[in-house]
Amino acid sequence: MTDIVSYPDSLPATTGDVAGIALSAPGDGGASGDSPLQAGGEWSIGNADELRDLLAGFLAQGSVVVDFAGVTSCDTAALQLICSFRKTAIERGLRVRIAALSPAIEEVAAALGLAIAEITGVGEAEGDGRGI
Repeated sequence: MTDIVSYPDSLPATTGDVAGIALSAPGDGGASGDSPLQAGGEWSIGNADELRDLLAGFLAQGSVVVDFAGVTSCDTAALQLICSFRKTAIERGLRVRIAALSPAIEEVAAALGLAIAEITGVGEAEGDGRGI
């Protein structure tokens, strides 16, 4: 898969509610795996620029656990951003784990024929970026 998204090497981590996208970083921001970053709201091509910036903020925090369970709607563009986020993190040598996906994300993945494991990396060997 060719990336259509380019993430900057550094961008300040963002919290709050931007264009209907909720993002919060409880505790240590998920670096230890105890407090995942929480993503929610409506994720679509209409707010793709904001989504990209928020995901870049996740990358700026280094190794991370992200919980996408709060995403209330998702389209194929947003799913591409999530997949690209994980791939970019791994390419940068960061350890990333996607703790949960919302039913909205799972529905889009199913419509595209993607297995959840292809998005989350569940079932991949340790050392591949999956485990923290």
